[in-house]
Amino acid sequence: MKICLVHEEYPEETSFGGIATYQKNLAETLVKNGHEVTVVCRGLKENSEKLINGVRVIRLFVENTESIYDNYYNYRVLVSDKLRELQKHNEIDIIEVPDWGAETVLFEKYRKVPLVVRLHTPLCIWSKSNKSTLDESIHKQMLRWEKKMIESADKVISCTDILKEKIIKELKLERKDIDVIPNIANIEDFYSKSDSKKLRSKTILYCGSIEQRKGVILFAEAIPSIIEELGNVKIVFVGKDTTRNDKEISTIDYIKSLIPNKYHRHLDFKGQLPNNELINIYNSAAIGVYPSLFDNFPYVVLESMACGLPFVGSINSGMKEMLDNDTKYLYDGETKEDLANKVISLYKNKEEREMISSLLRERIKNNYSSEVIINKFINVYKSTIKSYDSKIITAVFKAHFKEKIKELKKVEGGIANVVYTVTTEKKKYIAKIYRKEIDKNSISEFVNICKKNDIGVLNSTDGHFYNLNDMIICIYDYVEGKHLKKLNNEQVEDIVNFIKIDKNTNSKATSLVDKVDFYYNSLREMETKKINRNLIDELLRRYMKLQNYTIFDERELIHGDLTPSNILWDEKGKFTLIDLDEVTIFTKLYDLVVFAIKFSKNGKDIDVKAAKKILKPFDDYTKIDIINIWNFYILKVLLEKIYLYEIDKIDLLDEVQKTDNWEDWYYILNSSVIEDILNK
Repeated sequence: MKICLVHEEYPEETSFGGIATYQKNLAETLVKNGHEVTVVCRGLKENSEKLINGVRVIRLFVENTESIYDNYYNYRVLVSDKLRELQKHNEIDIIEVPDWGAETVLFEKYRKVPLVVRLHTPLCIWSKSNKSTLDESIHKQMLRWEKKMIESADKVISCTDILKEKIIKELKLERKDIDVIPNIANIEDFYSKSDSKKLRSKTILYCGSIEQRKGVILFAEAIPSIIEELGNVKIVFVGKDTTRNDKEISTIDYIKSLIPNKYHRHLDFKGQLPNNELINIYNSAAIGVYPSLFDNFPYVVLESMACGLPFVGSINSGMKEMLDNDTKYLYDGETKEDLANKVISLYKNKEEREMISSLLRERIKNNYSSEVIINKFINVYKSTIKSYDSKIITAVFKAHFKEKIKELKKVEGGIANVVYTVTTEKKKYIAKIYRKEIDKNSISEFVNICKKNDIGVLNSTDGHFYNLNDMIICIYDYVEGKHLKKLNNEQVEDIVNFIKIDKNTNSKATSLVDKVDFYYNSLREMETKKINRNLIDELLRRYMKLQNYTIFDERELIHGDLTPSNILWDEKGKFTLIDLDEVTIFTKLYDLVVFAIKFSKNGKDIDVKAAKKILKPFDDYTKIDIINIWNFYILKVLLEKIYLYEIDKIDLLDEVQKTDNWEDWYYILNSSVIEDILNK
């Protein structure tokens, strides 16, 4: 799958919080599981694109203005434009975006792929719980945007039940079909590097952003009572400081002002720390304190659990679910007295702390490892894509066929389209959803020629093209048949006779040469660093040599992809042409050469004798013509794959420069390494 994650922040350029951490963990784990991941986020200084740990990260820069609303709006315009571009080039199968800030809201009317919204905490709720002074008009706009995006999503996922219920209530959502999947966290380092037998110090640890919502103010008010009871303890704060909007001072300074000076020697504010230092602190602290007024699924809790650090948390959070409803050391989320009592009780009970430590590590291992969680995400993505396609096909059948669908089964899907069999109460159909633009006029003309000459063809005249939300869907009758790997003499003759039919046209449709020109021009203009420029230049040089042949000027309608998989044979030996997406204008010799070599392919070798037999009826073409057409075919395939997939896993240049015998390119293209890449 090609998955696109959208969020303003992504590590390595921006300062980042919990959502960015989640997306980084998710993106890298998806890549490790064989999926393509693109992240669209905000750039601090300029537009950029680079590969980070296998993840394609696209950063969009927008100049800040004095208007906060304009800043929000302008960035979302850029996000919409970029997603439209990725969608047009079939670079995304599904999009995931957090509820925070409704970043894809302006893309909704252009969207042709399914959308998953991940609940973290909407900006409108965050600003309320953090007592933010966010402008009221902006607050209301965000509320509308976030609610609209959640309601229109194809799938909504929450990390906890408490967050799900809170957002349904706060946003007054009509939809209730929200799945719950915990956040994915790469906590393996925390788990593997922790030492359950290590002597714990007299340290009480707070870890997380130092802000109102995290309960640090309430914790500060409880600290004097805690120190008085426990004596010589150290209270360590790890996390970035924030500015208190209502006081215009840092939250750390405000915390210090709440605590009498005599207790300040017990306090240690360390700021943000890298993971290796953070692991050491988790391993050495006696207990953790996470007093959030509201928190959905705090990563610090997962990290603490992985290191076996017992902690006091808040009942007003996802911690209850993370601890399997064990609420003994979860305070009421409201009073400093209850918080202080819970901290004191846990700190003093050393035996219970040791028992809790083992239980936490075991729970992490069994329930929150990346291997366990990632499969849940992959299954949700797959089911959402299928459900999205099903919704489109069902809408077409309801509007135009008045037939109830009994079964919908995916047959195949690729970068160009996805195909389903549709069984209704009356008959069986094929439904094809196109993910790229197609030339309907040329296809129709090709079909008419076939039918005029009694050639079987599965196409839009057997059914119809429909347009739904600017998406093209084709429905046609199901045809029984098999794909054959070997053909007898009569079958070969039938195909050859079809190819020989006069299919000259005056159509203004785009020719195959024009399409190849488009790939070249696009590749030369692409900003990505993934493509080998020297390879493109070498391919262009060879392409220019090919264009000197006059055969390239012929204008006939051709199938464009006459391979074994696009020909069905019935029990009587009659064939039907399918998959007309590549119908274009070129020379009929192109169809012949592709057919001859593809049907004469045995493993990685070409059956030269069989190929020559198929080519023999075309004596009017020279051997040079045939070689050049095959070279052109390989060139077209290479360029298409480089353009669509931005091949960067291998360097083809050396292989290309080794030979002037273009027929060797066939073996290059079909080597085991290339095959793996091209089949993805």
